[in-house]
Amino acid sequence: MYYYLAGSGSRSFDPKVHLSAVEASTDLVRERLYEYGSELILVTGMAKGWDRWIADLAIDHSIPYVACVPSLGYGQYYWKDEYDAYERYLRLAKEVRYTSLKGLYIGGVHVNFLRNQEMVDLADEFIVFDAGSSGTRDCVRRIRQKGVPYSVYTA
Repeated sequence: MYYYLAGSGSRSFDPKVHLSAVEASTDLVRERLYEYGSELILVTGMAKGWDRWIADLAIDHSIPYVACVPSLGYGQYYWKDEYDAYERYLRLAKEVRYTSLKGLYIGGVHVNFLRNQEMVDLADEFIVFDAGSSGTRDCVRRIRQKGVPYSVYTA
């Protein structure tokens, strides 16, 4: 049985600036790695900022990760200036899940928010950075509704 540790956070996260969040999240990931070993899987929403940090933690600690991508065109839009890096993250992922293979809305809801729900449904625990940003605020609301434990790091 796997233990899924997911991350949700602001695109404004910068590991060179937010050092206390880097240290705290790294410590938590190491604790979960010690506790769960090869059963630990990280989950990233594939945005720049905190989500990218989650993928970097996985790679740096040789932990498999799931890349939850809102749509097929997500990387070309949000990662256009670093598309090669985006493709590398997808190649290194244990699994890549796309919320939508067609449009940006499903049933009138933006796929970024639907991706958040997919991550919440998968996760056993969350690590969150800057719970005040709009997408992260939505994810935290969903985390609370489901009762998934989470830790919040701030700038």
